[in-house]
Amino acid sequence: AAERANVHMNLLMCCDTRVLRLNKLQDVIHASFRNTFPDLDVHKVTEVELKHGGMKEKWHDFCESFKE
Repeated sequence: AAERANVHMNLLMCCDTRVLRLNKLQDVIHASFRNTFPDLDVHKVTEVELKHGGMKEKWHDFCESFKE
């Protein structure tokens, strides 16, 4: 897992992240994420924030919708 994380970090550090594609569904996932969580500040997301109130169930449902 650490080796895989290192590969991803190296990609992020050396590539233009505006055009980097790590997943073929990246654009679909992003659009769905923004639709589901329009006010979530992605620059600073905490575990507490994701588990607060109904957010945990909402996050779970979002993740499950992309399970293959």
